[in-house]
Amino acid sequence: MSEVAPDVDKDPVMENAVSTTVNMFFSAKTEVEDNMMAIGEVFQNEAYGTYTPPPFVSITSPSHQATIHINDNMRDPHVTDKVTMAERLAYDMHITYNEELHVLDPNKPIEVAFVTQRSNTKDYAKFIPLDEKGTIIELLSDKKTLRFKFCPSLMYEHNMQGYTFVFSIVGSSKELTTIVNGEEVTKMSNKIPNSVYYNFGRPFLACPARFNYDGRLWIDCCAQPTLVANSDLSDMDFKDEGGNSTFSENERSQMMLVAEKADSSTENAMKDAITANDKINVNGDNIQASETYDIALQMCGKYPTIPEGSYVKIALGFPEGYSPENLEGVTFKIFHRKHIKDDI
Repeated sequence: MSEVAPDVDKDPVMENAVSTTVNMFFSAKTEVEDNMMAIGEVFQNEAYGTYTPPPFVSITSPSHQATIHINDNMRDPHVTDKVTMAERLAYDMHITYNEELHVLDPNKPIEVAFVTQRSNTKDYAKFIPLDEKGTIIELLSDKKTLRFKFCPSLMYEHNMQGYTFVFSIVGSSKELTTIVNGEEVTKMSNKIPNSVYYNFGRPFLACPARFNYDGRLWIDCCAQPTLVANSDLSDMDFKDEGGNSTFSENERSQMMLVAEKADSSTENAMKDAITANDKINVNGDNIQASETYDIALQMCGKYPTIPEGSYVKIALGFPEGYSPENLEGVTFKIFHRKHIKDDI
């Protein structure tokens, strides 16, 4: 520590300016040592220079820097029990790293997995074998590129969803020299290569030209429900206790989705309570579980609102927890708010 004030680098042109940047520094002419206040113990960072980063992604094909487009025509017509992409249309993924790689365990194949926001994505997305042996992923001859084939989910609920691909049983071939018992030892880094992130989604349309630029929009896009309340807000005309609207001003669609479904465990418990109390004037038909969702349009932010008279076509994904397999007894209702007098 020193009590010597630093030199000040002043720009004479800027001295009279309202705002200026002042550079302050210690120069060689300052007698720092003669003005020392105290000298503390010197510590050395023993870990400095010893960290080796994992291989990072250099080039990908297709590019991971833009959304990869999918569409309904990619569906496999031979699979009728659920929506899946045709295997012949699977994306051939090449992930090239900045370092050479090698198989960490010669007795095991390289592995690849994906992580997404929704856990049920694995039921509709899949890896396609590269050969008759069932190889899922391979290290190409350049020793830097991992290759696999992948079919993302075509479900609307997974549209514009990110996929993070992670790898195992493969590591960096970069050689490192370390000191062990006073002797230099050279070994491979073996660091697992970084994961890579992809986004798959349908193209959207938000066009003012269809209406000759009269202010209206022609919109065709996907949308996702976002949970607002674990109740049916339509029963309260979408008003809170203070009489204020519960519609989100941040959602351009100004639509809300209400899902109603009888929950078996809750239903049985409530039926037991009803049976035990004759004063409860309801029966099993009155028991329902409800949720209310905002509908978020998956389109660009260029148009913050949708003008009146616009054409809007949306493909709506299932809310979290709903799928084609568990729709028995479910009722979906969509409500659209129109801004008119008194905000009805």
